[in-house]
Formats: sequence, C-alpha cells, structure tokens
Amino acid sequence: MFETLSKNDWDLWYDKIYGFYFRRLENKTDVEDLTAEVLNDFFLTTTQVENLNSFIFTIARNKLNTFLKSKYKQNLVGQIDETTSQFGYTPEFEKFKSDLQNCISAHLSKENQEIVNLCVVEDFQSKEVAQKLSITAENVRIKLHRSLKILKEKCQHLRQI
Repeated sequence: MFETLSKNDWDLWYDKIYGFYFRRLENKTDVEDLTAEVLNDFFLTTTQVENLNSFIFTIARNKLNTFLKSKYKQNLVGQIDETTSQFGYTPEFEKFKSDLQNCISAHLSKENQEIVNLCVVEDFQSKEVAQKLSITAENVRIKLHRSLKILKEKCQHLRQI
C-alpha cells in the first residue's frame, strides 16, 4: 500500500523533521531552512512511496549529510573554526576533540585512522573508501568495526565528558 502526504499533515511532519535537525544543528535558521527543503522536496516528488516515514527521513538525512559536508568539511578532530563556534562549541568540546585525537593517534594505525575519518566523519560508503585505499569493502568494514571497538575500550575516559 502506498502512502501520500496531504497538505494537512505539513505541521505534523514539520515538527518531526524540525526536531530531527535541531538535535543535530541547534541553529534555528539552518534547521528551519533544511526542514522546509525536505517537505518541499517531498511535495514535489512524483514517486509513490511504501513507507512515508522512512522516505521523508531518508530525504532529511541526505540533506543533513550534504549540508554538513558543504558547511563543516573538516577532519574528525580538526580545529574548531569561527563558523562552528556559533553553534555552541565550547572550550570543553575543543578539549574533548583534542583528547579524542590523542586517543586515536595513540591506539590506531595510520590506515585505520584514515578509515575512521572517511567512514565516520566524511560519511563515505565502505565501497568508496575501499577504492580510495585500494582494499576490499569488506576489509574496510572489518577495520572500521575493530577500530571503533578499540577506541571504545581504550578511550573510556572520554565517555564521561
């Protein structure tokens, strides 16, 4: 069964998507713009969808990824610049990022550091990372899983911040 979204559902979806973005960005202007773009894209689509919730949040997630990549392209633990400071980043967050960078450097190989950066921060698919590093996609997934497990174990002190 295919679902459609009527104009009467605008407010309901607006609130849901607004909350999705606000929890991630905390900048009212960007949140409102992205929320309106998602709903506009949905209303302009001619595709029938089976799962409306999944479809709308897929649009929202893709727009968020594109927005973050274009506005905040930076390394996982790179320096905080002036643009990001307006979104509530504090000296404590800068210290957290520095501590995380030290933990990553201390416990992961250069290749695994790059895999974590490409997969987690830059949101590349494992196939794309595999091509870039000339290894298999399965190898990327395995190394990412192991790297995250290592960081979880070795950097537990960061979870309390």
